[in-house]
Amino acid sequence: MTDDDIKLASELAKAATDSALEPIKEQVTNLFSPLTKEVGLLFALPAQLLRFKAKVIIAEKAMKFLNERGVKPQQVPIKLLSPVLEYGCLEDDGKSSRSQPPLPPPAVPRQLSLPIIYWRLHS
Repeated sequence: MTDDDIKLASELAKAATDSALEPIKEQVTNLFSPLTKEVGLLFALPAQLLRFKAKVIIAEKAMKFLNERGVKPQQVPIKLLSPVLEYGCLEDDGKSSRSQPPLPPPAVPRQLSLPIIYWRLHS
């Protein structure tokens, strides 16, 4: 047998198997699809709970910050608040502390870059 014959035979075998398994494939998919969705939801629930807890902690920190400065909180549109809390809970792992700056002081303070601005905001 030549290489072309072997390739042709393997393609024919694959086509025959695919056509034979086509009716079973749909039944297996219908059987396991709800199961995989439920398993995915089971894994998603703890992550959602952790993110919700982080959002509550961020909101509590914001209230404490405002109360310390004597600022009266005002209503914020949910379109603005939701992304801020979402990104905040993704970045704040609960272990970070603002007491120490994340970066050392810059050697040349005249050049402002994002790390320098970040350091100044958090110091």
